[in-house]
Amino acid sequence: MLFRSFNFHFQLERPVKAEGSVEIWLGQLLHVSRQSLHTIIREAYITVTEGECNLIEILEELPAQVGILALQMIWTRDSESALIQARHDRKIMPEVNNRFLDMLNQLVSDSQYYSTSTPRCLSRRVSSCRLTKPHEI
Repeated sequence: MLFRSFNFHFQLERPVKAEGSVEIWLGQLLHVSRQSLHTIIREAYITVTEGECNLIEILEELPAQVGILALQMIWTRDSESALIQARHDRKIMPEVNNRFLDMLNQLVSDSQYYSTSTPRCLSRRVSSCRLTKPHEI
């Protein structure tokens, strides 16, 4: 198990023994950590692509950077779909834009709520996503 700041931890794919040369076992730890993070990102992708997902639940369960990545996956999925449909439906782009604005407004309101009622780590995650999202719209 690998522990990070703000009480976040994730399970490594397999254990790594800290024995022998430091360079070797640190290299193995790095490799296993990357594999484990890849699995977490893959699971986030599956969650996002299965359809409608609760953004706050995703942010609560995932590391902050993976939460931001999941937010970008949602944005990309919806944008690509809208661009494909735009040839036949001229109203789709404003509808998708409104969904993105609703998502941003949800992040803003949730970050205000979480800043007073939850641990600091979740508040920072939501705030990070809130600050990242306008740059994508």
